[in-house]
Amino acid sequence: MRVNGFVSGGIIPPAQRGKKTDALVSIADWYATFCGLAGIDPFDAAAASANLPPVESFNLWPLLSGANATAPRTELAIGVGPNVVPGHNLTTVQGLIIPPYKLLIGPLGQDIWQGPQYPNASTDWVDTPRHCGNANGAGCLYNIWEDPTEHEDIAAAHPDIVARLRARMDEIQATTFTPRRGTDDGAACSAAMNKWGGFWGPFLK
Repeated sequence: MRVNGFVSGGIIPPAQRGKKTDALVSIADWYATFCGLAGIDPFDAAAASANLPPVESFNLWPLLSGANATAPRTELAIGVGPNVVPGHNLTTVQGLIIPPYKLLIGPLGQDIWQGPQYPNASTDWVDTPRHCGNANGAGCLYNIWEDPTEHEDIAAAHPDIVARLRARMDEIQATTFTPRRGTDDGAACSAAMNKWGGFWGPFLK
């Protein structure tokens, strides 16, 4: 969930160049940010007329430009697709970040600790799923400010925080939307995984 991001170019105010922010940001926020820079309203009238949930995106430019020191996003839901969580056929909210806490629920695939550089010759990918209970369990709770690598599950020591984040996850779940994504294409998946020397690549045969 944690990646480095860089914003550059002449549009960046000189006072902001070289600065760092630990603000909570989702990839979805670039949509509203680019719309704002282009002077376009990100509101999706067609989606609204179809009773779809509103666009979940925040304009980051006031933060990036230094006009506002407060991050527009205060929480980040973590979702998985259909059939990943047994018993659910819609996109399922499987986690929630409300700094400094992150709550995860259920089985978590592709969950590994790796070295500073990956992939490299000294590290092998071993996918050992982490199990954070079932849909009704307490889940795994981490203080990602103090424990950014998520080694210490503190759920048992903070049932009140778990309950608060679980309640918010349930509220968010009621607004999720799952589009029709078509059927799986095994050939495309094989090309993406096997054609590019161990790196994910274009999903083409």
